[in-house]
Amino acid sequence: MDDIRWVIKKYGIWIILLILVLFAGCMIWQNLGEKDREDSVKKTDTTEEAGNDANQEKGYDLPVDEKAEEKAVKDGKEKMMDIKETYQAFRGAAETGVLPDVAIQQMAEQLEKDGNIVVEGTAYEVMHHYEKMDVFLGQAAQGKKDRVTIYELRENGDIGRSEYIYDGKDMYVLNTGFSWGEDDDIAVSDSTLTRMEWFTYTEKGWFLFEYCVPQPPDVTEVIDGHDAIRVKPLEERNREISEKYLFPIGYQSSNLLWSDWDSEHKDKIDYNALFESFYEIKYQETFPVDKYADGMPKEEFEAVMKEYLPVSEEDLQRFAVFDAATQRYAWNEQDYRSNDSGALGLSLPEVIGMRGGKYGTIVLTVDAVCKSLGSDRLIRHEMMVRQEGEMIKYLSNRILENNMETLPEYHYRTK
Repeated sequence: MDDIRWVIKKYGIWIILLILVLFAGCMIWQNLGEKDREDSVKKTDTTEEAGNDANQEKGYDLPVDEKAEEKAVKDGKEKMMDIKETYQAFRGAAETGVLPDVAIQQMAEQLEKDGNIVVEGTAYEVMHHYEKMDVFLGQAAQGKKDRVTIYELRENGDIGRSEYIYDGKDMYVLNTGFSWGEDDDIAVSDSTLTRMEWFTYTEKGWFLFEYCVPQPPDVTEVIDGHDAIRVKPLEERNREISEKYLFPIGYQSSNLLWSDWDSEHKDKIDYNALFESFYEIKYQETFPVDKYADGMPKEEFEAVMKEYLPVSEEDLQRFAVFDAATQRYAWNEQDYRSNDSGALGLSLPEVIGMRGGKYGTIVLTVDAVCKSLGSDRLIRHEMMVRQEGEMIKYLSNRILENNMETLPEYHYRTK
């Protein structure tokens, strides 16, 4: 005992210091272990889902975490069950593959409960609870890690589930598709995990991005990985005019929206091709190809054209293709295989602004949104119209901005 007291008396201070050092070392080791575990969890939630370094480099066909896929499948099936009753009530009207608008709206309302982000997959898509996606993209712009899930309700009643994962550096998308099979069974496509080459969120509210896709020599043809989603909604009036009066015309079937013309310069318009679009706007039905296979009767053609454009019968007979012997205007069905409008032809006309003009006219500012190029303004043009009851008359068009190298050459259908 005397020996122990002697050791403590002589070396006590050093023993205490040794104990403190050992204790501090244990605490540091424990903290490092916890940090490693935290890093491991973060890595598992994001980048580990993308697999090893080789997979990370190519960015596509990345291995999907088993638990993440199970979660996505379970979630997607639940969402399909949420809309099943409505789908069954309207599926008879979906023989053409498109459900009526009222069905899509009802199903969107069923899906958006609990604050889910839902996109109605129509031409002019509407995102329910877009504020959440807006916050997510704002966070990503600041380099903050986050994730969000979007449910795309397609026109035939199917659902696409997309989980966007931002790891502080790269954006990944876990996609899983759900469709209705025979006897209303739910068919599930394999989940895919893909990294984005780039992404941006524009002032207009478009989320533009490009997926990593196979490149030559791994494939023989170039694959386009661009896509776009409208997050912030268009103003209702702008959306209504875009959908009702510009979308049926578009940039592919005629050149009305992408050439400069007015009441004094009418020779550039492809009147013969335009009749098809005006017919569908006027009668709200699909153009009857067989009915006009031999051309359009003079009186009918001229009446429709004068209703929508500032032209006379003399203008039409001069600038359109007209056969005086048969008293018919020529019409040819569009051959999309030989169409040279390119990316512009695939673009969506979107009214982004309007102002009052002279003599009761309205001046529309229109952007051509091209998802296949990841552009929310391939061209910008200004179209003057006049409201006449339930319809509008197209008075002029002027290209304001061209973000293509050159506008494609337009090929008239009947010239």
